[in-house]
Amino acid sequence: MLEVRLAEMRAIDRARLIARDPQWIDGILHAIKMTPKGAYVAVTDPVGSVSRIPRGVVRLAMTTFVDADRRAGSDVRRRLAVELGCDPETSNPILCQLLNEMSLRKGIGSLAAQLGMNIALPGLALLPITGQFKETLANKLPHQINVDIDTELCEMGVKPDTRTTFIQSPNFTTAQRLVFLFYLRKLPGDNKPALVEGAADTHDESEALSAIHELKLLLDAGKSLRALHYEYLGLPVAVLNDGTNLIVTSADFIPASTDLEKLIADYRANYPDKPTVLYTSGRIAPDAQAVFHAARIQALQR
Repeated sequence: MLEVRLAEMRAIDRARLIARDPQWIDGILHAIKMTPKGAYVAVTDPVGSVSRIPRGVVRLAMTTFVDADRRAGSDVRRRLAVELGCDPETSNPILCQLLNEMSLRKGIGSLAAQLGMNIALPGLALLPITGQFKETLANKLPHQINVDIDTELCEMGVKPDTRTTFIQSPNFTTAQRLVFLFYLRKLPGDNKPALVEGAADTHDESEALSAIHELKLLLDAGKSLRALHYEYLGLPVAVLNDGTNLIVTSADFIPASTDLEKLIADYRANYPDKPTVLYTSGRIAPDAQAVFHAARIQALQR
């Protein structure tokens, strides 16, 4: 989430460049300076720091759209978001307010041709934002993109109820679903629907971003390890060609705890002798390493 919020702050700064009236934007952003913790709050809790979005502007910008498309808005708003380098369906109310109001104003310039702007999504270090990706987000309505995603997931064998839950999940934006599908396509092995089931079970935006990041971890691991099959056990699991279970997690930090001990005990109750590797993009506390070692699980930090 922090990676996304920082990228969104850069998008806000870009708005000053393409607006011919930067003082007007500074007026909108004045609310940030008036919060108790200033810009820190704007990055870590934009919903709490700036919640005074003009409802009249929101209604005017969104009234012509069905519910599935309302978050992204008009074609002008979607293209503006892509040029600023942010997700058209961003949950950041600061950016939402800027996008809503700027899309209704005249005199907006364009720097998209001169600047190679990347969209604020997780994991894009491995995913080049091509012109086609940007054009899709800018020119196709979200419900049209989601129909295409649903069709491809159906071809992969994902069950209808899982597809519906994933497509309609408020925790994913349409752009994030596209990134998830990008990584899912590239993974070797079968039973990919299990990974979609796990993604459909997310409870908030940070869990949705983690689901994307964990697919990238599986893809990273696949460069040296061959996955034959996938399962979802609360975390994505790749069954490798040598019989090893590779579990991936995007947890920032794994400490020793009673919860960790219970999770490991439950896992070993179902897989008592299975060779197992845990692969994380975060850090593992030394005492947690000892817990994994006692359970014969090799825990690796990226």
